[in-house]
Amino acid sequence: MIFQSAFFSIALIISIIDIITGSIIGTIITKWLASKKNWDSSLKVAFLVNLPWILLSLILSILETFYIRVIYMDFPFITVNMHIIVIVNLLIAFVINTILSTLLVHRLYRKELNNSLFFVTRILIILYILMYIFAIIRSYFLGLAAIS
Repeated sequence: MIFQSAFFSIALIISIIDIITGSIIGTIITKWLASKKNWDSSLKVAFLVNLPWILLSLILSILETFYIRVIYMDFPFITVNMHIIVIVNLLIAFVINTILSTLLVHRLYRKELNNSLFFVTRILIILYILMYIFAIIRSYFLGLAAIS
């Protein structure tokens, strides 16, 4: 029982590290794309555009860890593929982040909604592909932690 809570603590810590890494990468990507379009490429604005992603990812990581604990520890007879939970969370996060970040880009950069939506979609697609790669790496390390 003690090792199970340690495993979920490790999973949450690794998720937070992923979110911090993703926020840094997302801010850099946003700053880069904004400078390519000759928009305001300040670090503050780029960070604010990524803030919904950071907050929502943090909330979903905590919930995901809780779901996994409930499903695998409290209901061992239920067989649910962990990838389904992750994919559903990613889809929910993508839609919410697209809406919130588009509104932020529209307000901060003072651009039309179409331009804002295209800008945010490019950022999120790049970011989600990179975070998917990080999730694969995270799964590998969590597998090692579960074995030991």
